[in-house]
Amino acid sequence: MENNLVESIVSYLNELYEADPVAIKELISIQVKCNDVFANHPRLLTRKDGEDSYVTLLGILNGIKEVDCSIARTSGEEVFFVVKKFGGN
Repeated sequence: MENNLVESIVSYLNELYEADPVAIKELISIQVKCNDVFANHPRLLTRKDGEDSYVTLLGILNGIKEVDCSIARTSGEEVFFVVKKFGGN
């Protein structure tokens, strides 16, 4: 994945976070029930609860190849998205 695209996505999400941190945190935390095709996708992160599987926007973003997105705190300040590259180039 191009670094510029990842950086653009992170910059945009951080801009939205600054505008309304409560809304964006709720939006990425909404869990939507998904089918087995979604739940078994090799890159999509889902949560299993009994027979049901759930996905969040954060789980979808974390499915982007070689990207790990998370909400993090640094020096007491919350940073909306931190992206760490792993594997690949």
